[in-house]
Amino acid sequence: MQRSSIVIIIVAVILLILASLPLWSRLNTTAPPMNQISAQLWLDNVTKIAENRDIDGLMDLCTPDARIFGRDDAQSRILLVQLYKQAGTEPIKINISNLQVSANNDTATLDFNAAVSQMDETSDIDWIKSNYHLILQKREIKHWFGLFHTEQWQVIEADGKVPND
Repeated sequence: MQRSSIVIIIVAVILLILASLPLWSRLNTTAPPMNQISAQLWLDNVTKIAENRDIDGLMDLCTPDARIFGRDDAQSRILLVQLYKQAGTEPIKINISNLQVSANNDTATLDFNAAVSQMDETSDIDWIKSNYHLILQKREIKHWFGLFHTEQWQVIEADGKVPND
C-alpha cells in the first residue's frame, strides 16, 4: 500500500469517528425515579433473573461494596451457588407482595414480602416466606471505556431471611 493510501484511510477513520460522536451521547441514559411502578418493574426483573438462576445477573444488580444478608460480594456469590445447588433442577417461583417504596433523589428503600417456592412432580414446596428490606442507590455505569454511561439502581444493602441462616 502506498503512503498516500494509508493517510487517506486514517483521515477517513478519524472523520467517521467524529461524525459518530453525537450518536454516542444518545447512548447515555438515566435511571427512572424510584416510585411504586418502577420499583415493581425492577423487582420483576430481579425475579426473572433469580428464577433463571443467573448468579452473575443477580450480582450485577449489586454494588461491589454491597452488604447482602450481612455478607460481602464473594460471600454472597457463594451463598447463591449453595442455594441453587440445594434447589436442584426443579423450577423456582418467586412471588412478591406488599411492596412499599421510600425514595429520594439517588437512594431508595424497598420493603416487601417474598415467597420462594418450587414445584416438583407431586407438590409445591415452600422454601421460604419472609419480609425483605433493600436499600438501592442510583449508580453510573460506564461502557466502552467511558464513551457512554447508563444509570442503574443497584443494591447497596439487603436484609431478610435466607434458607439455612
